[in-house]
This record gives sequence, C-alpha cells and structure tokens, in this order.
Amino acid sequence: MGGPPPIGVMIAMSQEILHERRQALEESFFARKNEELRLQLKEKLENADKRVALASISGIQNDTILDSLIQAGIEAETVAATSLVPLIAVAWADGTIADNERNAVLQAASDNGIGQDDIAYDLLQDWLNHKPEASLLQAWSSFMSTLGEGLDDSARTEFKSDVMGRARRVAEAAGGFLGLGSVSDAESQVLTTIEAAL
Repeated sequence: MGGPPPIGVMIAMSQEILHERRQALEESFFARKNEELRLQLKEKLENADKRVALASISGIQNDTILDSLIQAGIEAETVAATSLVPLIAVAWADGTIADNERNAVLQAASDNGIGQDDIAYDLLQDWLNHKPEASLLQAWSSFMSTLGEGLDDSARTEFKSDVMGRARRVAEAAGGFLGLGSVSDAESQVLTTIEAAL
C-alpha cells in the first residue's frame, strides 16, 4: 500500500505539472501584451508547417529541438516565451536598458532568425520598453525545469546550448565598456539562473 504510484499515474502527474507551468509562463509573458499578438501567433502556427512556424517565432533553427518541442505539445505562445525570456532577462539584468543595449538585443534577435516582420520581434520590442516582473524569469525557470525532464538527453543538451549561446551573445553585446563584450556581474547572475533551469 505504501509503494510508489503506478508509472501511468506518475506520467499523468508530470504532464499536469508541465501544463500548469506552461500556463503560468504564458500568462506572465503575455501579461503586458494584448490578446492580438497571442492570436496572431496561434494563427501562424495553425496555418503553416509547425516546425517552420516555431522556428520563425522563436529563432530556433535546430530541427531536433523544434521536433522535441512539437512532440511535447508546446504551443506558439510558449515557444515565443521560452526563446525570448532569456534575452529579456539578460537585457534587464542591471535594471535599465540603454539605447546601445536595446540595439544589441534586437540585433542578437535578428542574428538568430527573428526578423522585424516577425511577431516575436514585436513581443521583444514590448518587453524592452517595459521591465518584466521577477516572476517572469521564475515562471520560465519552473517551466524549463519541468520541460527538460520530458526531453531526451540529446535534445536537452542541444536546447541548453542554443538558449545559453543566444543569452550569452546578448550579454556580451550589451555589456562592457562601449559594448566591447564583457559581461557584468548582474548579467552573470542572470545567466547562472538561466543555466540552472536548463
């Protein structure tokens, strides 16, 4: 009677936790934005190949990662949040965003496949104008920890490498004297938080 629950019950519980954390992340991420962008993301995903749509929304170009996200049932809103929250968190690490930092973040997004015509670019612009609550990074961290449990080792490693690489590039581009590539202590702390969640 006192043994562990059956494996089916454990899987159902894990899926429920992932669903709850996904909802919390989406609610935190879209709290500042109106419903219009959320609906545009859904429409884009419904009207295009899922992998292509997710790549466009997130800037993630690795097919293994994209397929793993699709298999996990991750929707457009969540993909936008999972790919952009690290960039936003690093950009706001010191509490303010100077023009050179804003430009560096938008350039980093562009370098990673997020163009000015993409919905993700509009979302990123909004978050660069309005500092997020600490709860956004907390919701992201909780969701990523749970999502990581459902990915195989290869997909998890590739996803971590992709997310950390992009976040570090933003920190290096926005930090240092005249933007010459050093990372501030505040940015390092945010990068550590992001890495721990992955």
